[in-house]
Amino acid sequence: MRTLAAKLLLLLLPLALISGWLELELRAMPNSYNQKRDLLEPRLPGLRVLVLGASQENQDIAAGLLDKDAFDLACVGQDWYYDRLLALKYLDRMPKLRLVVLTLSYVSVAYQLRHSPEAWRGFQYRLYYGLPDEDPGSRYDLRNFSALAFTGPLDALKDACNGFRGNPDVVFGPDGQQRVPALSDTVLGFIINGISAGKRISYLESTMREQAVPENLALLQDLLRTLALRHVQVVFISSPVTDEYRQAMDMKLWAGHRSEALALAKKFNARYHDYLADPRFTDEDFSDVDHLNVSGAEKFTRILKKDFVDSALKEKTAAPSPLTRSPS
Repeated sequence: MRTLAAKLLLLLLPLALISGWLELELRAMPNSYNQKRDLLEPRLPGLRVLVLGASQENQDIAAGLLDKDAFDLACVGQDWYYDRLLALKYLDRMPKLRLVVLTLSYVSVAYQLRHSPEAWRGFQYRLYYGLPDEDPGSRYDLRNFSALAFTGPLDALKDACNGFRGNPDVVFGPDGQQRVPALSDTVLGFIINGISAGKRISYLESTMREQAVPENLALLQDLLRTLALRHVQVVFISSPVTDEYRQAMDMKLWAGHRSEALALAKKFNARYHDYLADPRFTDEDFSDVDHLNVSGAEKFTRILKKDFVDSALKEKTAAPSPLTRSPS
């Protein structure tokens, strides 16, 4: 019996060592979550501006141009549930925080990550930020606690063969912005057109649920109340999109959702700046129908800085200011 146990141990020990090695390497392998976390955390004590949101803000705002003490903590697929938890997680470590920029996009009010095809991203927030999965039914899933379980053995071995480099196409600046190059003239028309805009809108609408609206507004209210108590100003923005994207939108749906969010924002004296149809942006500024490329992002960021960031940071106190809407 002892001999059998010893043989079994000898068999399992290499597997345990390999699994442990893979787990450590996979956790350290660059991804959107650990890269942003590692860039953010050393800067927390001096941070004055924090950008939250989903893929648009992740790509559209060159936070370093807003202020030298600004950081972009937006991420692909990020909803108000995770915006709130990230802000609360770090709020006590940001004593100089003066301004939070939040997104109000076509999907924001009715979107929840857990009901989207990218619900797997919830596991990443638990792995790298220690935040509870938005889906209560998934909170005890092993993928919340193990990078190896999340990746899967075969993909983990592929990553090992590639030197655990991660995705080299996803590039972040020191300010947390994902920088995406401009499209060449040859492919511009293939990427930005009515067909691709229609497909994009159809996908986004498939992730929206009217049942999610009350829950999302409750989360937003809690975040706004917490920030107001800390005298942190909040500004909502709607980022620029292409004409094709805007033409594919259900404007009645958008107007209804936007008015619900802004009614709540008004209670906490948050501002709103609407750049959705800003004529200063052309197709050459975009990397697809609703995301800016690196030069478009720099243009947009300079506009934001002029419109509200400089004035917010110059105010003697960080008390919120009245709701406004910028001309577009």
